[in-house]
Amino acid sequence: MIAWQGELPSHPENPELNWAYFNYVSGNAYIWTGTAWNRLSQQGTPGADGTPGADGTPGADGADGAPGASGADGIDGVGITWLGKVEAGEKPQPQDAGLNYVLHYLYSGNTYIFNGNEWVVMLPGTTVQPPDETTVTGITLSYDGPLVIGWGGYHVVYATVTPETAVFQWVEWTVDNANVSIARVPRPRAGVLAGPETAIKISAKAVGTTTVTATAMGSGPEERSTTLIVEVAPPPPPPPLTVEIAGGITMTMNRIEAGTFTMGQNNVWGSVEHQVTLTRDFYMGRHPVTQEQFLAVMGANPSYFYDNPAPGEAQGRRPVDNVNWYHAIAFANRLSILQGLTPVYTIVGMSNTDAAAWSFANVPTASNEAWNAVTADWNADGFRLATEAEWECVDKARKTAIMTTKCPATTQGMIS
Repeated sequence: MIAWQGELPSHPENPELNWAYFNYVSGNAYIWTGTAWNRLSQQGTPGADGTPGADGTPGADGADGAPGASGADGIDGVGITWLGKVEAGEKPQPQDAGLNYVLHYLYSGNTYIFNGNEWVVMLPGTTVQPPDETTVTGITLSYDGPLVIGWGGYHVVYATVTPETAVFQWVEWTVDNANVSIARVPRPRAGVLAGPETAIKISAKAVGTTTVTATAMGSGPEERSTTLIVEVAPPPPPPPLTVEIAGGITMTMNRIEAGTFTMGQNNVWGSVEHQVTLTRDFYMGRHPVTQEQFLAVMGANPSYFYDNPAPGEAQGRRPVDNVNWYHAIAFANRLSILQGLTPVYTIVGMSNTDAAAWSFANVPTASNEAWNAVTADWNADGFRLATEAEWECVDKARKTAIMTTKCPATTQGMIS
């Protein structure tokens, strides 16, 4: 007979044979077999018949007394059907229940037994006959795989142990790398009785492929395992930056994330391949500065190819030409000031707060000592020219059509 101990957070100490209780931490019911705690399975079988009582003791010598009456038959064992845990609103109605059906009702936190007329709470000291143990024969998952999870997301996967009457200690989950993390889910799916089903929450941590293994650990030496391939998809590319210049003229820039790439090319102009790490993200224009963009910022268009566009070509969207390096840093500083940002470049005698100081008319057309001594503030948030490493990082991606968000990379279209 089972001696019901109620709802507890852990195994009770000094258990006796056939003590049973509901563990509200793990969400399972357990029985002490004399050597170990075994989990109660679903659909237990009725207990065996009780042992008949012994015959009465004969009378003493002398006048023969009447024989003692036979002892009464033993009480039959009580069979239960363990239904496991159920969610709120799923408590079976009397017409759906059978005698000695037992379940744990999550809404109230109580364990109930059906007495033939109604569901009653099982209190400590209640005795019922335990179900027979059944060997684990298999384990299946709610996904055949591969399971694709977006970077930073998660998915819940369910493992079902067969047969339904199997007694198993737990389902052990393991992963073969750190691309995902796993955490047990304490409650079953809505509408599903607990019993032989357990769940795990798989959270994506890094892009790549991971093998998740679920193993049903039986009450005896038997084990059954199955695996699931989980693929973590890369995050969506960061959105581009669109700068409103003037008069409806805009500049779209792609964000490039920091990363490491191989710079240089062996035996080409004395170059040697070497690893370079860009430590900060940056934005780069999708295409060279156009004539209309240069005109909107600088107030002039010095381009040699200022007219006669090819069929289907917009004149204003041709690249600006006939400019020197001084024009490039003046364009960057003037655009920074117009956008309320801190200019990157400083030239002695030039104001970094007055946009007019960086107008087209103030840009030297011949070598200038002060402009040649320009300095750059790499922590400023304004516009600047790309460094050699930044440019090569993006250029290598453009030539190989690598479309990722880390260097070497481009996003939202090729950078020309």
